[in-house]
Amino acid sequence: LRPRVTIANNGPYKGGNRTVLASLRELPDTEDVWQLHRSASQEGDTAYDAYIANLEADDHDQARWIGLDAREDGSFAVTNGRTGWTKAYEGTHKTR
Repeated sequence: LRPRVTIANNGPYKGGNRTVLASLRELPDTEDVWQLHRSASQEGDTAYDAYIANLEADDHDQARWIGLDAREDGSFAVTNGRTGWTKAYEGTHKTR
C-alpha cells in the first residue's frame, strides 16, 4: 500500500504510540497523518493540532470526527470535525 493520507483511529491512551505514528509518516508518498485523538501517554506522538479531531482526553473529549470525501477522479478531501477545516488532495489518476 502507498497511502497519500493516513487516519489513525486512535484513542487518547491507545493506538497513537510514537513508533506507529512515526512509521505512518515514513511511508512513501504519505502527505499527512490525521488522528482522532491527541496521544495522552508519555510515549505518544501527535500530528499537528489542525490534523487532530480531539485534543482533550477523559471527560473533556467531545467525540469529534474526521471525515473523508472521495471522488471518482481520485481526488479527496479530509475534514476535521472539531474545527470544520477541510484539506483537499488532488487526484492522481484519470477516470475512464
